[in-house]
Amino acid sequence: MASKETKLFLAEKYGDGLVDVLTKIDQIRDLILSNKKWIDPDWLSQAAVKLATLNSFLGEHVAQAFYDAATYEAGYKTMREKKKLEYLDKGTTASEAESRKIDDTEEELERWNHSTYMHKLLQIKRADTSELIDTIRSRLSYMRVEREHTSS
Repeated sequence: MASKETKLFLAEKYGDGLVDVLTKIDQIRDLILSNKKWIDPDWLSQAAVKLATLNSFLGEHVAQAFYDAATYEAGYKTMREKKKLEYLDKGTTASEAESRKIDDTEEELERWNHSTYMHKLLQIKRADTSELIDTIRSRLSYMRVEREHTSS
């Protein structure tokens, strides 16, 4: 999962539920990776259902994170232009106004960068979870065919 700082941000921004969902996804993945549950079709079936449910919850937050990133981007760009015009109105040169607007909008840039990172993190986690669900389905299908083949 993500760093402790990222978890805290996600909990603050989107609620503890999102952090719980990400943690549960990681726990299921870790059990599969450790091979402890890879041979149990009943557990795998239940895991696929859980992962699909968790992934749908995650999808809602991906959309919100995208909206947040777009909002922060627009705010950052608007503030940059506003600051530049303020400096030009005060009589500074264009190059000095450019330089100062960058310094004055660092906080907005940081918010935009951070929200973009969060969006990408959630987007990737959702895609990875979808791939894990597909892998479980393939494994279950293989196990079913194998069981049918050995019983014949």
